[in-house]
Amino acid sequence: MARAKTRLHFIILSLLGAAFLSAVSLPANAQSLRISTPQNINALINPKAKNTRVISVLSQAIDSKHYIKQLFVPWGKSGGITYGMFSNQKLNILHLERSQLSFLSGSPGWNQYGKRNGKAWVQSIAKNMLLVDYSNTDQLGIAVQNTYLRQLPTMGPRLNTRSSGQRYHFDTLQISSVWIGTPVHILQISQDQQWALIKTVWMIGWVPYNAIAVVDSDFITEYQTGHYAAVVDNQSTITPSNSDDAFTAYIGSVLPYDKTTSDGYDILVPEMGSNHQAIIDHADVSSTIVNQFPIAATPGNFARIIQQMMGEPYDWGGLHHNSDCSGMMMKIFTPFGIWLPRSSIAQASTGQYVPLRRKTVLQRQKYLLKHGVPFMTLVYINGHIMLYVGKYHGQPIIFHNLWGLALPHRGFAFAGKAVLTPVNVGASQRADTIVQRSTFGISNLGN
Repeated sequence: MARAKTRLHFIILSLLGAAFLSAVSLPANAQSLRISTPQNINALINPKAKNTRVISVLSQAIDSKHYIKQLFVPWGKSGGITYGMFSNQKLNILHLERSQLSFLSGSPGWNQYGKRNGKAWVQSIAKNMLLVDYSNTDQLGIAVQNTYLRQLPTMGPRLNTRSSGQRYHFDTLQISSVWIGTPVHILQISQDQQWALIKTVWMIGWVPYNAIAVVDSDFITEYQTGHYAAVVDNQSTITPSNSDDAFTAYIGSVLPYDKTTSDGYDILVPEMGSNHQAIIDHADVSSTIVNQFPIAATPGNFARIIQQMMGEPYDWGGLHHNSDCSGMMMKIFTPFGIWLPRSSIAQASTGQYVPLRRKTVLQRQKYLLKHGVPFMTLVYINGHIMLYVGKYHGQPIIFHNLWGLALPHRGFAFAGKAVLTPVNVGASQRADTIVQRSTFGISNLGN
């Protein structure tokens, strides 16, 4: 039984795709990862080709239509993600919740103050989940705030290693950020009515109850305008017309609009109304912040998005609204209308995946240079996903949010942020490089 619990927790963790989670606590002999690649993506782009499409207008139109369809799946008959343990079957979800509680009870980890999480803490979470009364609601909803999706209804962290301080990067209870405007299916309300168990199209978890509101058929009809805008200016401020509650807009967000304005778009913004019902406000948003969805898939536009992500801290599961490796890929591809799931392995399976397991390091690099399409080819190793962006000094270059690489004798080469690197980064430090991994493969998206 203990092995089954451990395996379940491992599956849940690996869904996100961490960059070498075993190194969550930096060893005493950690050193900075040496990166020689310029951290300006424009240095890798041919200026004459920056406006050339990497996929056709037709392909992108098909992709973006699929994206919107996926986004609104929680409001359809299936009510959200529908496979395996995350399916709509009541017993599967109940089993998942109980298994996660069981694992936490046996391995509670540490809190942010360097102390072991106690049994009383776990018991209070279990009591608050009201699993004896699952599911106690069945409603459609929408995120009215940027919030966090959690494995269990608590913001208290479960850290794998003893740490201290408010700034931590790996909380294994964290699943993902949820952006304002995300459709959800509400399955359970906690005993204290502070948390809700929800399904999105890509994952199931708990969110603060005040971050979501219930939608009815009239709201759904009005909200699905058929016209959408993507955030292209990261961490911009949007202020609704009838509210003082401005919010931060992150790249990765898509919101509907009613009409264009002289300098932008009349965006629909979901807000909390009376009796926890969602209402629609509007915001006049400049085209410097949002653009017509999808934006043209050109090297110039990819560079525009990627450069804003450069240096973003690595945070497991979108903690602090930053990214892990798979979360970063979702952020990058969303403005272009290309749907990606939430895990690294699922993302690699989205395109035409080519395993290069039996190739040598040199053969792998040559294959990537020959067959990789800059900005449309994902590079995958076990637990980590990256984007091929071109070459520099004859070396294939990837963009990824990287925690770091293992060094000999339990050493560690630390990055801890989104960076441009060659696939053999760390070779000069004798690191276990990306291109050396046994599971190395590439996945071409689009046509």
